[in-house]
Amino acid sequence: MNQYETSRLIVRPLRASDVTDIYEYAQLENVGQSAGFVPVNSSVEASLFIATLQKQGIFAIELKATRKVVGNIGLYEVIDEDQEPSLTIKEIGYALNPAFQNQGIMTEAVQGLLTAVRIGSLKRIMGVTTLENEASIQVLKKSSFQFIEKREVPSVFSPAELIVELVYAIDLK
Repeated sequence: MNQYETSRLIVRPLRASDVTDIYEYAQLENVGQSAGFVPVNSSVEASLFIATLQKQGIFAIELKATRKVVGNIGLYEVIDEDQEPSLTIKEIGYALNPAFQNQGIMTEAVQGLLTAVRIGSLKRIMGVTTLENEASIQVLKKSSFQFIEKREVPSVFSPAELIVELVYAIDLK
């Protein structure tokens, strides 16, 4: 998948030139905590963050009307029972600039991604979010993900602290 479009969005590979738009939301602590990354503190760190996302195959969410990047989305590897990357299961991850929340943008991006990957070999996509991230829970539910389980895991930011995660999944075939 190189890119895909929806009625309002172009979801495409990230570019180094996206740094200003990415920095705008990646510097925010609440965005980083919700999406599982450490917030960036400068445009240099934002550039390094983009390079990391590019290596992971993560895409920019760009508004067609303004050409502004307002978030990112992608599929991450899931390790199977043999401790190998699964060929049929991935985990969806995304982040959105808070200035563009509550407009259906992330739901549109997720549903577009589901449509784009249905023709491949993936059989299931997992969605994992924290109990407190109501916006992400709603995106997953609106995109037909089904609740699987609730679990306690160490926090990425403070391993001594346990957080409650909710696991959702959607079967593609």
